[in-house]
Amino acid sequence: MAKFTVFVAVALLAIQVYTREIRSNVPSAGNSKKNITSFIKYNELVYILETRHGNPAKKPTRLTPCARAILSCCEEKVINERCSESLKCGAYFFDDNPCDDKFIIDALDAAKLFYQQFVN
Repeated sequence: MAKFTVFVAVALLAIQVYTREIRSNVPSAGNSKKNITSFIKYNELVYILETRHGNPAKKPTRLTPCARAILSCCEEKVINERCSESLKCGAYFFDDNPCDDKFIIDALDAAKLFYQQFVN
């Protein structure tokens, strides 16, 4: 009888784990909307709504992951590969050094445009 009780307890535990995995893989209506809106910024949403209604709107500027990586991960003209990858920019730039002045200046210009859209 004890073996049967242990078997039933283990079986119930396995079923709970299995059904929990199934529930986590099935998106609910509330979660899918939440995930979609988490990728859309406020100014992007305003742009979408304005253009949908035929109103002229300035397209929002986005700061690319690699521009963020160049500004955040360059240290003494060498990019930190882990930092770059954590910001969704690849770590390999082949022949170019992303920490060269020309790339840093371009990244600074992009950041300036990005942050100015919130001020104006």
